[in-house]
Amino acid sequence: MNIKRAALLSMLVLAIAALVVPLVGLRTAASGSATSLKPVGATAKAPAVKTSAVETPSLNDKQRREVLEEATPTGKITAATLESLGLVRVANPGQASARMAQRLQGKKKSGNGQVTIQSGQPTVLNAASALSAALMTTIGGRDSQFSEVTVIADWDGREDCAADREQKIDDFSFVESEPDVTLTRTGISEHTVANGFAENVYYYGDSVGNLWVGTDTNPGINVSANGGVDSLRQVNIPSLVNTGASGGFTITAGSLGCTDDQVSVMGLAVQPVADLSDFGLALCGTIGEVVYVSIFDSEGCTSNAANQPIRTRIFAFAFTDGVGGGAATPAGVRQIFSSALGNVAGVALDDDGSLYFHLVDLIQFTGGAIFKATAIPHVPVTGCSLRSTRVVPSIPTVGLTSVTPLSSASVRLTNYSSGRPGAAGTLTTLFGDIVAIATGGCNVVYAAVAPSFVFPGDATQGLFPAPSAFTAGTPSMIISFADCSGAFDVCSGVTTSTIPTNVGGVLPVADGYADGTAAGSASTLGVNNFRVFVLGNGPDIRTPVSTVVPGTPASVLKLDMQIDYTAHSGLVVNEENTVFVISGGEPAGVGKSPSPMVTEVLCFGDQCPADRRADFIDLRGNTLPNPPASGGNVGDGDSDRFDHIFYQAPIDQVTLTPTGLAGLSRGFLRYPWRLAPNPIGPGVTLGVTKTRQGDDDTDGPIIFE
Repeated sequence: MNIKRAALLSMLVLAIAALVVPLVGLRTAASGSATSLKPVGATAKAPAVKTSAVETPSLNDKQRREVLEEATPTGKITAATLESLGLVRVANPGQASARMAQRLQGKKKSGNGQVTIQSGQPTVLNAASALSAALMTTIGGRDSQFSEVTVIADWDGREDCAADREQKIDDFSFVESEPDVTLTRTGISEHTVANGFAENVYYYGDSVGNLWVGTDTNPGINVSANGGVDSLRQVNIPSLVNTGASGGFTITAGSLGCTDDQVSVMGLAVQPVADLSDFGLALCGTIGEVVYVSIFDSEGCTSNAANQPIRTRIFAFAFTDGVGGGAATPAGVRQIFSSALGNVAGVALDDDGSLYFHLVDLIQFTGGAIFKATAIPHVPVTGCSLRSTRVVPSIPTVGLTSVTPLSSASVRLTNYSSGRPGAAGTLTTLFGDIVAIATGGCNVVYAAVAPSFVFPGDATQGLFPAPSAFTAGTPSMIISFADCSGAFDVCSGVTTSTIPTNVGGVLPVADGYADGTAAGSASTLGVNNFRVFVLGNGPDIRTPVSTVVPGTPASVLKLDMQIDYTAHSGLVVNEENTVFVISGGEPAGVGKSPSPMVTEVLCFGDQCPADRRADFIDLRGNTLPNPPASGGNVGDGDSDRFDHIFYQAPIDQVTLTPTGLAGLSRGFLRYPWRLAPNPIGPGVTLGVTKTRQGDDDTDGPIIFE
């Protein structure tokens, strides 16, 4: 009776609201290609009615969805959903972006009005070092007195899982004229001093659709208030789509329809070595860098033939190597994907150049999935020969329940996390709570997952319910996917003079779908097609407590870790297969404020990567790291949160709460295929004038350290 009464009361409130609120036009659109886009006229916006899942604790899932559908126009993402992600509408996004650019350029010219780094880390990081061994993130968010792009590292030789140095890369403090403008994602270019160039290039995105390209023309130990970046390029993606030009990039005006005037950069991934032939005949054979950027358009401005708004777009920005302030020289841009579904967890690249991206249903909350787009050899443009470019130039239209693989002339697309064709089901709510993805060694894909919806109204929960197999729900966790089987190679069984019969391939190879992890059993979506890497706050799903995820022993590490369901998220894996994740990234007072008093980067080593389990480490007692000290370097017999704290966000001196963290990335190794002006070692021409070292070559020695 209480449930019925709550449902009827909610319907009554909505009915009254419907009489008060004037009728408005609806804007709807879905997963469609750029060739079928059609603009949708601007309409007035109805006030948000807060009746989302997290605000109606007395309703079950079915009733909750019915109320949600009644409360919002068809195809409309609720204000409560956007608020929980920390994505807030600003008054004038275009004006805010213009002011940011003007103020940033003014600060760099004058050097006045700066604030100093307030994170408490020693400012002794040398940016001319190999940034493949460092992390890049953003510090700030609403109600913070400063906003920065920062590189942090643990380089004191102690291997104590604690950052001990830092350098400010760029300073947005007092630049963001709107309090709800935040930095969201980061990326480090291959164009760095350590890789043979004369300058460092960095990428970062924000919540109003800007891709910023910052260049530090004199990297080193830079403790000036101005930070590291001396030159800055702004690419405003709404302007690029709506007018055809921004930041040195151009497209055909109107060819992509339009975007809302505010979009959010939700994903940023750098392909450090790519043949840029896909960006025009003049670039055929030119080796440069491609930056994939995914944006989330909560309103939608363009619809496709299905009359559904396009909310996710992925762009590929091509750069060639210049010098000085123009070190990252624009070479072309392509929109490679669009969809009506949302993109929260962003994009990631593996060592083969395959692009992974996350799609999620933020209207009906049916679930989410990770897709894999693998580039295949193709003829990029007329006049270029057949080649492998390591670029994903276009991705077929796909939905959460699409049966894949889908192929075009240049790419093969698979519903990577949703099992092989013919598997039971193609969708799970568990993957709807994924907030960040990254790739590690052997092309393993890692995902940071917020707790599945168990307690309505609990701010720490994600927006998606746990699959029915998890009767108690799921905790904050990092999971991983591997794809090593499912198909066979095409070489080992070929006909030879001694073996006249072609028996087909016999060696197992990847097929584009995550492998099942339960030996001898079929892959079950959202239950045994992933492996638990580490568990955080929430229900315990280890054996013998639970047997839902097969092969999850009681020895799996579980500690105090909060993965917020928010855009303030981050996940990255370094060359040693150490996994870094943002725990509690959303600033206090933003959205549902799930973790107002904790914002940290946790690190999890994995000295046996084949098992894909976080290592137990006992580096210190229940003491926070205090750089340059690590907390004592004396263990206390357990492996808890204190042992895994890599970095803590600074405390804002006005609100006395930790600032937010968003976006984690690392640098790259030296790639001889991408020629640089400075050699690897004295007298070495590898990577300067030639891309391969022959067996008999005598130039050297080659110093790769």
